[in-house]
Amino acid sequence: MSEPPMYFQEPAQLLNIFTALEEQNLFLIQNSQETEQALEELKQTFRSTKAEMDKKTIALKSNIKELDGQIAAEEEKADALRRRAKSSVGEDEQKKMLEGLKTKVQKTYETCGFDAESNPSTLTMLTDLEAKLEELLTTIEQMPEEYVERAEKAKERERRDRVRGERLEAQQEAQAEKMRISMRRSRQPPKRKTGKPVMMRSKPLFRRKKVEKVAETDEHAADAQYFA
Repeated sequence: MSEPPMYFQEPAQLLNIFTALEEQNLFLIQNSQETEQALEELKQTFRSTKAEMDKKTIALKSNIKELDGQIAAEEEKADALRRRAKSSVGEDEQKKMLEGLKTKVQKTYETCGFDAESNPSTLTMLTDLEAKLEELLTTIEQMPEEYVERAEKAKERERRDRVRGERLEAQQEAQAEKMRISMRRSRQPPKRKTGKPVMMRSKPLFRRKKVEKVAETDEHAADAQYFA
């Protein structure tokens, strides 16, 4: 019985196989290292994002708690004002005041993009405005900080310009009112003074007192005349 032929005919064939396997192992090792590095970067990014989100969550919870306290305080003030209004003004005056308040809230409601044609109540409009405010605050938290800072500075400049303009307008109005009062007074006839005019009292004369010198006698001087 004849032996089967050998698979490897030359030593170089086995060496080539070992070299190919080694190169394949190096590629797998390098790929594994790159995967581990990417995984570590993802873990680091996740930890940073989680820490930042936790910080923002704590800040939002604190803001919500503060807003709840402010809402409770404002509700107490509103109740106090309502009781004071009932005790100080009549029913007609109170109704008029509430209608004026509803008009102001409705104007803000329409400015924020809500539909006021269904004539919602004041409480409903305030609730919608509060929800809109929370939505805007959440949106601002997700915006880039640089963009938010630029927008805040622009709004602050706009507010200062508006306040400066209102102050200047008020000063001009006050100056115009002073001019009107001055012109009105200048057109009035002069008032005649009646009665005896007030005379200024003259200053009393100052008299100097003459001081007479009293001759003093000196006993020693008299004796000197006799014994001279």
